[in-house]
Amino acid sequence: GYILMEVRMKREEILEVAKPILYNTEMVKAILEGGKTCTRRVLKPQPQGYIDFNNEFPAPAYIDTFAANGEHRRILARYQPCDYLYVRETWRVGAWDVHRQLMAFDYKDGTCGEMVYIRDRDMFLRLVDQAREDARKAGCEYNGVDFVWEKGKSPCRWKPSIHMPKEAARIFLQVTNVKAKRLQGMNADDAEKEGIYFVGASPSIYMHEFIKLWNSTINKKDMEKYGWDANPWVWIYEFEEVKVDNRLTCKFDTTNVLRECCTFDRLSADNPDDGIGCHSICEQYYDTDDSCMACPINEAFELAQNGITESLALEL
Repeated sequence: GYILMEVRMKREEILEVAKPILYNTEMVKAILEGGKTCTRRVLKPQPQGYIDFNNEFPAPAYIDTFAANGEHRRILARYQPCDYLYVRETWRVGAWDVHRQLMAFDYKDGTCGEMVYIRDRDMFLRLVDQAREDARKAGCEYNGVDFVWEKGKSPCRWKPSIHMPKEAARIFLQVTNVKAKRLQGMNADDAEKEGIYFVGASPSIYMHEFIKLWNSTINKKDMEKYGWDANPWVWIYEFEEVKVDNRLTCKFDTTNVLRECCTFDRLSADNPDDGIGCHSICEQYYDTDDSCMACPINEAFELAQNGITESLALEL
């Protein structure tokens, strides 16, 4: 494997570079419990002829195939060492805050996520409209402003992992190693690393459960090519879970009074004498009619005006 520095990245930073990977609810639970540390994915197209595998970092992980007719093909692994991944899982909208463009998501394992900022406003409003329609159909209480329900009892429809936007992700992984092997070249210890675990079970039980799990992920029409009995070539991705910092940090450049917030698309250089220095952020995050001058972003801006460099993290 590769030695990775443990760095707590900001949520918005990791979302910029992370690639999606799909898991069902049982495997999500295994990851969260620390039992799943690798995954096998079918190598496509399947290599033919003589095979040469490379995973010498920093070169990419790949397979070179050399057919009998001299044809050469290089197959790159979809995920490379040090890549960041975000887990796609079954999800639904759990709550939202229209004024601050925040949304919380529920997950099929029973977890209710925390509020996160949704950068894409069109997508945010589309999800809110769909959620309100679900709440209306479910006959949820309307308090005169919006629909309300108890945490964890969202009336919103469950959506498959393939349709989960990255903004809804709560689990992030980093690839630590990449290998290529035949599927059947594994044992019970490998099955345990795949998230299969039974107290006191024999190795044969581990393998039986993994085989059943593997075949359940293969389309019936592809079973002869990619099922367990076909013994296909697979990529083996080892990974570690990455903890992310969900705080929103605003930085102030005291030289030209340019305020840059890594969570927002906007950059503002309003005249500080206007008394509306943080409006470009407040109109996203706070009620600009009466909260601008009282909000914590503006407080930090005033410090910056006075020559004090300040970074302010908003816990949401």
